[in-house]
Amino acid sequence: MASKRGLVILGKGAEEMETMIPVDIMWRAGIKVTIAALAGKDPVQCSHDVMICPDTSLKDAKTQGPYIVVVLPGGNLGAQNLSESAMVKEILKEQENRKGLIPAIWAGPSLGIFLFILSFLFLTKLENPSSSYSFLQLKNLILTISRTYHVNFLMLHSTLQKVRGKKKPQWKIHQRVT
Repeated sequence: MASKRGLVILGKGAEEMETMIPVDIMWRAGIKVTIAALAGKDPVQCSHDVMICPDTSLKDAKTQGPYIVVVLPGGNLGAQNLSESAMVKEILKEQENRKGLIPAIWAGPSLGIFLFILSFLFLTKLENPSSSYSFLQLKNLILTISRTYHVNFLMLHSTLQKVRGKKKPQWKIHQRVT
């Protein structure tokens, strides 16, 4: 049986923790993780000036698919860069068509290029911008989260349950603090 493989798509301005926490947890769970940069194979400057060295370019990673999970890290600029990429849209459509997992963190869900997704950034445009939200939304096989790091671990736990063929989690987190 082929090993289980995951893809983390890294754009300039991605949030460091939202990139590396999923990488670390998936790696510990035995998933071979590929970090793919949007713009070539050079180190990527993240939102707090940390540089992450990708394994490969997104163009090369696309030819190595399919992946059981495609992670979209947050970070406002990083998510914006992902949303402007035709290749990211293509990869996500393929992942959606295969009913693959797409964990999207913080600003990552604001891409809005596959299924309709709730994200903190989207909600702040609709409601009181001083409100703070935490979400873990499970829809079909696509997981979406936003806002807080502790929910990052819950999202990855749910992702790993699905990868390992465990029963689909039945819980959701919806918290609003005004």
